[in-house]
Amino acid sequence: MAYGNMLRQIRVEKEMTLRELSTRTDIDNAYLSRVERETIKPPQDDELLDAINIALELDTKQSQKMKDQASIDNKKFPTDIAEQIHKVDGFPMFLRTVSNKKLTNEKLQELIKFINERY
Repeated sequence: MAYGNMLRQIRVEKEMTLRELSTRTDIDNAYLSRVERETIKPPQDDELLDAINIALELDTKQSQKMKDQASIDNKKFPTDIAEQIHKVDGFPMFLRTVSNKKLTNEKLQELIKFINERY
């Protein structure tokens, strides 16, 4: 599910109007509307993403999922991941290996679960 769709779904579940979200975040109402309708890409700036996540009162896991989806929609690595690529020598090879295996989403979730349980 794309970021804009996720944003709208969460906002509606929280019974928050777009105008209220705009007021809470100090982000232009029209901009947020275009993001939700996916006529523009989601914000890339962590401060904007954080402002939205805080206004929506998302927990850490939900917040990270929203940030990750914004990065995916922008065809970028999340900032925290990009920083790790430079710090850990084997990280690019790990990503390349996973990519070359052409894992299904189900298999990728199994790998994530395995790593989380094991390390």
